[in-house]
Amino acid sequence: MSAIRFHVAVLVPALLLGACSAGIGGQTAGGATGARSFAPSSFSAVDTGAGAMVSTGTVVGRRTAELRQDLNELQQSIASSTQQLQEIRAKAVGDAEEYHRIIAGISARLQVGTTPGNPILVAQWGDAQIKLDDMSSGVARLNTLAGTVAADSTVAAYLLDSVRATYGLAGAVDEDHNQLAILEDEVNRTVVQIDRLLNEVSNDINRQTSYLATERSNLRSLQVGITNGELYGTSLANQAFFNAAPPPAPSPARPVNITPAETRQASATPAALTAAASSRPLVMIRFDRPNVEYRQAVYQAVSQALQRRSDARFELVALSPEGGDPASSASAANAARTSAEDVKRTLVTLGLPANRLSVSTSRSPDVVGPEVHIFVR
Repeated sequence: MSAIRFHVAVLVPALLLGACSAGIGGQTAGGATGARSFAPSSFSAVDTGAGAMVSTGTVVGRRTAELRQDLNELQQSIASSTQQLQEIRAKAVGDAEEYHRIIAGISARLQVGTTPGNPILVAQWGDAQIKLDDMSSGVARLNTLAGTVAADSTVAAYLLDSVRATYGLAGAVDEDHNQLAILEDEVNRTVVQIDRLLNEVSNDINRQTSYLATERSNLRSLQVGITNGELYGTSLANQAFFNAAPPPAPSPARPVNITPAETRQASATPAALTAAASSRPLVMIRFDRPNVEYRQAVYQAVSQALQRRSDARFELVALSPEGGDPASSASAANAARTSAEDVKRTLVTLGLPANRLSVSTSRSPDVVGPEVHIFVR
């Protein structure tokens, strides 16, 4: 009997010890139990922030924990960048709304007519300029953010390579590779998230840069309107250019003749706008007295010409009378050239690219004073 009791006493502790070992060391990521002869004596659950993982105590397990911590920090950086993008967008919307409110007020005042150089409008124009500068600061912030996200993209690529390289380390248990597979999936999802965020930031930069260029050009045109006390329109550089069908044959009417008495009533119907150089001027401006107000009619004529031909170029011909004594002839030619340069500066200020303009001089028996004829080329 004593011998039997001895064997039972030894067997029961052994069974209990086996059950405890199975309950502690055999726990897997899926919750199943079972003793493994190659497993460490115990696993412990560790939360690294990017998600809970089971620490196996192996070298590979420790390396996996380090990589998961790196992923957690990367995800925090991406969350911060996403929040910054939303803040930048919200401020850009607010600045744009305020900018267009100011511009609408200026345009409404010019629409009904006002004095040239109205100081109230000049001050409002300055406020609009400040708002554009604020939006420019937003683009600078977007560029900084793009650099941060690009750096995170590099980190994500390195992290993914490191996870895949860890599979090749010796001394891993099955649980290590299970955890590596989960980690690899999370890194891949993070890479996609970073790429999407980087695309959004890049698109915002392109949109905002284009918008600012357009509005700065429009603002310069508006400044001309304030200076002269009348409303023009959007910058010539921002016209909705398109290639229309060939225009109908020109009417026999003469091109616009701008004189001080008829400047504001003159219509600006373009003459023949064909691919070949036009033989008739688009606009004729007579500078037979000081302060000829030609800007509105010229703006309208050039704007319509550009709508008909997006690639149109313009030649400004400074005409002076033939004959007369040399001194008078030279003075008239110089006056015509000066007037042509003034028209050119006006068109550039209104947004027409300078490389689309050329100036030449000529004499004509048909003119009695300095004139500037604008041709479509």
